[in-house]
Amino acid sequence: MWSSKSVVPSLCLILIICSSVEVLGIIGGRYARLGMFPHHVSLHVEETYIAGGSLVSELFVLTCAHCILDDINTYTVLIGVVDLKDTAGQTFLPKEFILHPYFNPISMDYDIGLIRLSRPAIIDEKVQIIALAPGDAIYPEDTLAIVTGYGDIDPYKTRQNCLKYVYVPIWGPEFCNSSHYDRITDHGMVCAGDDDGGDNPCPGDSGGGLVVNHILIGSTFTMWSFKSVVPSLRLLLIMCSAAEVIGIIGGRFARLGMFPHHVSLHVEETYFAGGSLVSELFVLTCAHCILHDINSYTVTIGIVDLKDTAGQTFLPKEFIVHPRYDHETFDYDIGLIRLSRPAIIDEKVQIIAMAPGNAIYPKDTLAITTGFGDIDPYKTRQDCLKYAYVPLWGPERCNSRHFISITSHGMICAGDEDGRDNPCNGDSGGGLIVDR
Repeated sequence: MWSSKSVVPSLCLILIICSSVEVLGIIGGRYARLGMFPHHVSLHVEETYIAGGSLVSELFVLTCAHCILDDINTYTVLIGVVDLKDTAGQTFLPKEFILHPYFNPISMDYDIGLIRLSRPAIIDEKVQIIALAPGDAIYPEDTLAIVTGYGDIDPYKTRQNCLKYVYVPIWGPEFCNSSHYDRITDHGMVCAGDDDGGDNPCPGDSGGGLVVNHILIGSTFTMWSFKSVVPSLRLLLIMCSAAEVIGIIGGRFARLGMFPHHVSLHVEETYFAGGSLVSELFVLTCAHCILHDINSYTVTIGIVDLKDTAGQTFLPKEFIVHPRYDHETFDYDIGLIRLSRPAIIDEKVQIIAMAPGNAIYPKDTLAITTGFGDIDPYKTRQDCLKYAYVPLWGPERCNSRHFISITSHGMICAGDEDGRDNPCNGDSGGGLIVDR
């Protein structure tokens, strides 16, 4: 199922400007009490604090892409403290860094990313998930936002150990794009901050969230520049929209070998659907994907770009549709393709294990889905394989009137209720994967 709401929202950036050579930290502001900002995360490299982040699910932290460019094995993630000397917080190792596919380390465009934790965070009064702003959210000029951080508080890089927060007003585009500020904003950017430099974030506050009415708007980026109308430093704090997280989760391009089980099905040389290699001779897919003339199909494995001719290509020998498949209700919508010859297993082509029949996955478990499906209502096909993280839903939610009771026995329901993080047309047959 697909709707136009599946289109990835556009990126929104927030820039915060401050002045004066001494404006280097969360200036002014107030000290946070424990539990006041339970979404705030601190990132450490080799036990040294480097940046902030925001907990957006039990397994994911939103931060800036430039904050997660070092060796993943040197990082730790700390949640549930307001003092860096406090050892009572929850500490995690990162399992995966996910950078926005369009991140540019020079221009800092799309400077946003996710950290997948090694285990789920335990939600309590000190650790909480923060809600994300919708992609179409608009915040009027002078709206007050909150920024949190442990950044440097003087030019000598003195680190503050206690979390601070500031209220900063959002500015209009005319003010930000005035000649006084070198017209620093581009399309999709807005500004916020204290023009006098009295209350602003500073270096080391990168990655921390910008929050309006308990909703996360974005993740901060700090950069210093000596360009100014006076001989003083100017801080640019760029906020990448939190709504773009959905685009990152739902729109990450796969690297070759990342999902070596993924199979693409073609009818008369046109991409049609996906599948998963479950043995050297068999591909698992949906029954409704294999109802056409078998002689019109080809099967390709070992690519992440449909234009790549280096993959392994097969003719199907047999289609095996579940005997109880119902094309009206889509009950038992599963089938197998028997290949004409065995697949050659290498670093690009791998068999994926299948879940046992009695496996139970709790609601909100994060699963991965892959596909080359349409990316907009006009049937624009993407040539490169993408993957999305989607939460599993419980049967009560799936079978509510709101979702027209779409599931029946043996079905799994997963996805983003807002339609921003889901598979699309042409993604049928692709696998749904959960870590063992």
